[in-house]
Amino acid sequence: MKICIICPHFPTMGYPCGAADFVDNLSSRLSEFEKVSVVTSNQNSIIKDSVEIKIFSGSWNLFKVMKIAKWIKENNFDVVDVQYESYMYAYKGYILLLPLFLPKKVKKILTLHSEGLPKFGKKFWRVAQYTLFQEVIFYSEHFLKNALNRFGSLKNKFHLAPFPSNITRIEQTPLKKILRQSFKGYDPSLLYISYFGHLTAERGLEEMIQAVKDVSSDKVHLILIGQFTPEKNPYHRELSALIRRLGIENQITFTERLDEKDVSSIIQISDVGLLPFVEGVSFKNGSLAAYIAHQIPVVTSKSELTEDLLLQNKGIQFFNYKNPKEMKNIIETILENPKTLENMQREIGKLSDHYSWNNYIKNRIACYQK
Repeated sequence: MKICIICPHFPTMGYPCGAADFVDNLSSRLSEFEKVSVVTSNQNSIIKDSVEIKIFSGSWNLFKVMKIAKWIKENNFDVVDVQYESYMYAYKGYILLLPLFLPKKVKKILTLHSEGLPKFGKKFWRVAQYTLFQEVIFYSEHFLKNALNRFGSLKNKFHLAPFPSNITRIEQTPLKKILRQSFKGYDPSLLYISYFGHLTAERGLEEMIQAVKDVSSDKVHLILIGQFTPEKNPYHRELSALIRRLGIENQITFTERLDEKDVSSIIQISDVGLLPFVEGVSFKNGSLAAYIAHQIPVVTSKSELTEDLLLQNKGIQFFNYKNPKEMKNIIETILENPKTLENMQREIGKLSDHYSWNNYIKNRIACYQK
């Protein structure tokens, strides 16, 4: 089976996240079983041994989409999988018309990374999304429900598939002991909490840092895994000033930009992952997926977007993002009752299959062959 994945932003950004990073993982893993090509507009795309890269540079207007369709037909692809995030196409919807220029024998798949659409003609583009493609893959249960409310008659072509973690768990033996011994300043008496993600204002970082101060114990150490650059970033300087003002410099560690293996190492020395996102967590969050893939319990915020599968798992403790004091109370409960952490560690593993790349690729191929 010949598969063509379309993603204008490829290869990945400097930090592993977003649709481009997902496609990097997806294409490499699919290529173990099928012949895979990626169509992109990025002229700096890195050549990959296992995946063919085809570049159509510039903005993708309707004429460029027709050229892409011509190339797909000439190369006899069996499946075309369009990764759709509106900003990747300069907020234009022409790529959604691609199925009109392809033969019936080509399987047309749309993978939705957001609900965003071009500013003009939204209703038209929404109809194109759901009617022109044979299968539509959602990573968010909230997005899927919205689609079903609008196009319930098309339910058989809609699929829910949470994105797996973009951070692969490294395997060493005895792993945790080695990692903890190598972590600078490691103290086995402390509860190590880590945050993995962008260090930006909408992530609830101030509330998280305040919670470390408010917890009625100095036995908590917070590691923020991200690219911390206070010399360049005004918001990072604000975080540094907050930490100094609270007097908890010895309880906070920031990392610089890390590669995937180092991120995995730090996640695995963590006792708990803390994700106080302002918008709450859902299947869309790669940070949550990373902790689940490493079977590390999580304390995080919830919202109306949080899926039932996550809410029902006892390996995740939720607080209302509008009430950050609940975050502090959960941390204190974990500190005071070690069995709470043990139970969370056991329960979080029950979600690992839902975030497994092996299962995801198996289901993806089944969708392509449907």
